[in-house]
Amino acid sequence: MEKDAIWAKAKTTVSFVQKHAVLFTLLLVLALQFVPSEGNAPWGSIWMRMQTKNLDIAENVASSNVDNFIQQQVASIAQQRYPNLPEANRQKVINDLKLKFQQENKATLDVEKGRLAKQVRDHFSYEENGKLYSYMPDIDPYHYLRLARNVLNTGHNYDELHDGVPWDNHMSAPVGTGVDNSWHSYVIAGFYKVNSLVNKNVPFMDSAAYIGIFLIFLSLIFIFFAGYRLGGKLSGFFAVIVLGLIPAIMTRTPWGHIDTDMYVVFFPALILFLLFETFFAESWKKQIMFACGTGVAISLFASFWSGWFFFADIIFGAVGLVIIIEIVLNRKKFRHGFVSLLEETHLKKHFIAALCIFVSGFVVSLFTIGVRAFWNGIFYNALNFRTIKSAAGGTIWPNVLTTVAELNPASFSMIISSVGGMLVFVVACFGILLSFSKRDQKNKREFVYSLILALWFVGSVYASLKGARFTLLLGPAVAIAFGAAAGFGYKYLSDFGKRQLHIHKYITGVVLLGIFSLMIINPALGGSNMAAQSYSSVRGSIPMVNDAWWAVLTKIKEESAPDAIITSWWDFGHHFKYIADRQVTFDGASQTSPQAHWIGRVLQTEDEREAIGILRLNDCGSNTAQGMIFEKLNDSFKTVEIIKTIIMQNKSSARDTLRDAGLSEDILQFTHCDPPENYFIVSPDMIGKAGVWSHFGMWDFKKAEVWLEWRHLPEKDAVAKMMNRFNWTEEKSKEIYKEAKALTSEDSANGWISGYPGYVTHDVQGCKVSGSLLVCGSLQIDITNGRGELSVDSGKALAKKVIIYNEKGEKQVFTSSEGNDQLTFIVWPVENGMSAIAANDALADSMFTRLFYMNGLGLKHFDLFARDNQLFGGPVYVWKVDWEGKDAYVPQGLLPKTSVISGAQVALNYIGWTDDGVFDSSIVDWRSKNVSSDSDFDSFETKPLAFIIGNDQLIPGFEKRIEGMMPGEIKTITVPPKEGYGVDPNAHPLGNKTLKFKIRVESIR
Repeated sequence: MEKDAIWAKAKTTVSFVQKHAVLFTLLLVLALQFVPSEGNAPWGSIWMRMQTKNLDIAENVASSNVDNFIQQQVASIAQQRYPNLPEANRQKVINDLKLKFQQENKATLDVEKGRLAKQVRDHFSYEENGKLYSYMPDIDPYHYLRLARNVLNTGHNYDELHDGVPWDNHMSAPVGTGVDNSWHSYVIAGFYKVNSLVNKNVPFMDSAAYIGIFLIFLSLIFIFFAGYRLGGKLSGFFAVIVLGLIPAIMTRTPWGHIDTDMYVVFFPALILFLLFETFFAESWKKQIMFACGTGVAISLFASFWSGWFFFADIIFGAVGLVIIIEIVLNRKKFRHGFVSLLEETHLKKHFIAALCIFVSGFVVSLFTIGVRAFWNGIFYNALNFRTIKSAAGGTIWPNVLTTVAELNPASFSMIISSVGGMLVFVVACFGILLSFSKRDQKNKREFVYSLILALWFVGSVYASLKGARFTLLLGPAVAIAFGAAAGFGYKYLSDFGKRQLHIHKYITGVVLLGIFSLMIINPALGGSNMAAQSYSSVRGSIPMVNDAWWAVLTKIKEESAPDAIITSWWDFGHHFKYIADRQVTFDGASQTSPQAHWIGRVLQTEDEREAIGILRLNDCGSNTAQGMIFEKLNDSFKTVEIIKTIIMQNKSSARDTLRDAGLSEDILQFTHCDPPENYFIVSPDMIGKAGVWSHFGMWDFKKAEVWLEWRHLPEKDAVAKMMNRFNWTEEKSKEIYKEAKALTSEDSANGWISGYPGYVTHDVQGCKVSGSLLVCGSLQIDITNGRGELSVDSGKALAKKVIIYNEKGEKQVFTSSEGNDQLTFIVWPVENGMSAIAANDALADSMFTRLFYMNGLGLKHFDLFARDNQLFGGPVYVWKVDWEGKDAYVPQGLLPKTSVISGAQVALNYIGWTDDGVFDSSIVDWRSKNVSSDSDFDSFETKPLAFIIGNDQLIPGFEKRIEGMMPGEIKTITVPPKEGYGVDPNAHPLGNKTLKFKIRVESIR
């Protein structure tokens, strides 16, 4: 009886699960996303995304540092013990020593790794309410965080109303610009308000970091139901698995990455769900309801992402194609009338869907992006996409988008890799083909599903070939198509197995579940493992903001005037606005402005006057002066020429120049004003970006105009115009014309108009004197004639130019007629000697070189305001601009020292003695001259001891007791054993002895 009850209960449970199989399948696949996986299983996508919060890279860095230390130590021991051992044998010895050391010191090493890991985590974390929280990764999130902070503080995302227009006064300083109209900042603020109801002490930044996780979770639900409608439960199951693990999506949507990329996953998943429900619904009421929901979702999508039209065009394009196909396939039914055709085919449903989607989207756009924007998005925006990377962007000004990494074209292989590898991609394509067999409840073929996926695939691949960031668009389509392959595969194989092989469909389902799971992790085929690829991308993630950045930007916030302006290259502008709460010259939302040229020129020029003139131009009015001149002349080239002329002139001369050009002197208020405070930031990341900012800084507007206009004319006409326009000779005009005509692409035009110079040695090379040579790493300079050589794999490269600075910031330039025109060395003094770097000639003596590498040596308009060291990468410098200028700046370490202080180069004479007598002296041959503590230095020949205070070159007590001494001062000091050579007489002859010294300081530098 008890067994019967148990059996009956089991049957009831099984029946309940079968009845709600869709719900249980959804719950199962969602639960799997929280199960830990390090890339060896087809689940765990939510868990993986959370790893960026945990900063797992801290353990990697700690282990790497400890291992490197051990490797260096045992390698040194092996070299000392077995100097003549062959390399292969030595390596075995090193490995054995390393293993032994690790085994014997495991506890100590574990403690050290933990200490280093904590140091890394602390550097990338902030403290609030007594707890540590990881800084938000990436850059763009800080833009939206600042606007969301406005929402919380004022109820709206803008800073102020500017003539009734919502205005962002932190961008494009000092003018500002219309505020970002994305609703994303309101979502962040709303999410925080809801979150703070549950956790009152949750930091604003930490709360925002979870939004992407939340939206991805919702996306998984929507993609499940879309997949279920297309191919059944198995289809929905694998659509969720793949969408969660696709590398292109994973890299953009982990914890803290709250850019708008998450909406590019969320809204397509939502739209696809609503759209599939529209086509699945049998009653016209449900069709209208879901179709209107689709239109509303499209219009809302437009309020979060500017590329929304891509999906709208796919939907309307697919529905339009289906209508055409239906009409063609059922053309014979026209004889019974169009109404009959509508009733007997899917045409009625598709017409209703298209009409309701457009009308609802159009109506809702009245409250979102506006009717005009909605109309243009549907019908025109896609046509402009192909020009996104043109060299001059339709003007002679450079197009910054040509150098944005995520807009670089992706190869087909990169696209395949970004969505999980070739196997996943092929299976997804197969899924699209299988979806053509989709039938409705009346067993009629339904092409719309497959056409949507096919157009989505083609459109996404085309967009990705234009810019790598658009691989994100392909992700949801691959997920749903891969799921379709699983779903339809199960349908047909289970039917075949049941009819022909008498295999139960559950067995077929389990087998397919295993096969498709293995396709995702691809363990045996040597191909791409999308799970491992995604896990690797988040495990290695590290915030761009750290304690060093936070410290210098907070210092600006606390010590600068409210109208101060921060200038740097655009990448970190959003960080500056949020943390320092000050306006910026340009940032990631205004990077396409002319400031790319102007700030690039500030960094690249070696003329400090030009740099200050450009900074004043931007701080007085941004692009206002340029706009006023262009409005009068309607000539971009002449506008640039006039601007570049007047910024180098004083106000009186600039007034004359404007008058001669027929322009109003009102322009001067935007070029020669009394500018606000400016804080100019240089950081180590800008070394690698030098080719980009210098490319724009060196932009040749003459060549740009030739490329844009004159190359299309016959040679005779073009040459004549160039000679007249640019005052070129006929020979040069012909040469430039031929060069322009020979260019075959926008990329080649970019390189022709302006090059991409860079630094040969990214790191500073410390120098040592060897005879007449200054040896600085791989650089070697003969200081007698300035000849510079760089060691390269093929031998030596001779520098065209060597620039040597002295301690006052004055320079001497040596040139070689035989040297490489693009190779220049720059050498400068530092506190403990000399340093050098090698660079392309266009950058060697640039403002960036002098501000970042040379610590501002010799500059008159830049005062060091803040400096902080990052744990990785190097120091961040903030320079406050001195508009009036002063004496050439000399870093503190190079200033003449008037007393013995840390860092001073000291030369002194001394006599050292104990109770046993004199033990050492700077007096030459002191042993034979009967030197005592009473001896006078002037009575003997001496060899002063030279050293640098603070470098631990002398015993601690000696350095400690001579601090503050002046040149010529004589002093007697006593050093106890603990501050001398220790208390162990066996460890050193002077151990456990009190030392006395008579000292005279001879010189201090």
